[in-house]
Amino acid sequence: MDNKKRNIETVKPPDFLSFGLPDFIRYLLLIAGFFTLSALQAQDVPKIRIDPAQAYGGTISDYFGSVEYIPLETTKESLFGEIGQMVVTPGSIVIYDQDTKATLFFKKDGRFIKKIKSKDMFSTWLWYDWTSFNLIVEYINNEKNISISEYYSNDGKLLRTEKKNLNTSTEYGWILLEDDFSVRMGSCLRNKGERPDTLAHYLVNVYKGSELYKSFLPFTHLKNPAACTWGGGGLRATNIIKDKSIFVCTPLDHKLYRITKDSATFISQFVFPAKYSFDQDALVNHNEHFIDSMRSILFITPNKAWSVSNILFGKGDQMLFKVNCPTPGRYMSNTMPYNYIYNTLTNRLAAMERLLPDTSSFFLPVLDQNSGILMSTGLVYDDESLYTELSSLKMFATYNENKARTIAYPTVLQKYFLTEGRKSNPVVVRLKLKE
Repeated sequence: MDNKKRNIETVKPPDFLSFGLPDFIRYLLLIAGFFTLSALQAQDVPKIRIDPAQAYGGTISDYFGSVEYIPLETTKESLFGEIGQMVVTPGSIVIYDQDTKATLFFKKDGRFIKKIKSKDMFSTWLWYDWTSFNLIVEYINNEKNISISEYYSNDGKLLRTEKKNLNTSTEYGWILLEDDFSVRMGSCLRNKGERPDTLAHYLVNVYKGSELYKSFLPFTHLKNPAACTWGGGGLRATNIIKDKSIFVCTPLDHKLYRITKDSATFISQFVFPAKYSFDQDALVNHNEHFIDSMRSILFITPNKAWSVSNILFGKGDQMLFKVNCPTPGRYMSNTMPYNYIYNTLTNRLAAMERLLPDTSSFFLPVLDQNSGILMSTGLVYDDESLYTELSSLKMFATYNENKARTIAYPTVLQKYFLTEGRKSNPVVVRLKLKE
């Protein structure tokens, strides 16, 4: 779309009075731990200092009020290897398995619905369109510059197929903010070999119906060379809606924004120790040889914070988020947690991967440090619930370790441990935060 036709909104500094009085009180209490009166008057933006090495642990019941295990049905047709991607729709759990190169639909109770084989020579990505309630299976071939999107109903019925060329204006996300207003994430991505342009590429676009309403967070190839090349080019999509807004964090500089249909408010910035951060000079380096080398180096550089996503302000003073590292951790030794709970009043940081089982989880784990989901996208959100997964190998290993305990398993788990085995499909875990 022609940039001249956009309704461009300048990013604003914190202005809590614009939230309305109820929102003002709630948000002021929520982030009082890193705002002072003088900071508010000066409109300074506070820092959220995160050190993964110093993150605490705890027990499941310290943070979660309920835990439910959902075994995914194991049949000859539905058997798969590992959950690489997971989307929870209003009526199903949809997963992508890299081993079998297939997308599988399950009902919310774990019963198998349908399996779709991926297209050869294409990478596969799952998205959910919260404006039309369609599951999108997107196939991408970067070499051929082609994207094929298949739209499915929640129960796996193919509705339509779209084919298009890849370009920097590609949008994703489809997040319904309120009424007729939705948000889509944009990208400033510049692929290898492409010359930098001078256009402003907006990372957040708000639509009213099908018409572009406003655009926020302009990035350019020249001003943001790292973010638009080896930094990924855009924001991680989210469906976490709170008070008609979402929270996003820009790549590499970790600036936190609250997005509504009318504004993008810069409220804070995540700061990591040097060993988890990229050198600031590298973020503005325009040398093409350096940029191309960084595209490759990222895949062998562990534990560098590329971005922060899955940002959720829960009840009380808790903020949940995920730290994204450019290294595909599922193929490497995972030496750091990626998913955190941060207390905005006390600044206490807890790593979800370090939480220990207790009676609330029947002494079974709820998170696996080496889960592909936790390392790639983090916990999946659906309304008031959070979802993750565990392998049956992990479930049965813990079950055997607990045989000396007297544990009253729910009926679903009694049946699972009686009829399934270590090689069965993974178990999805549904969690709810503590009130």
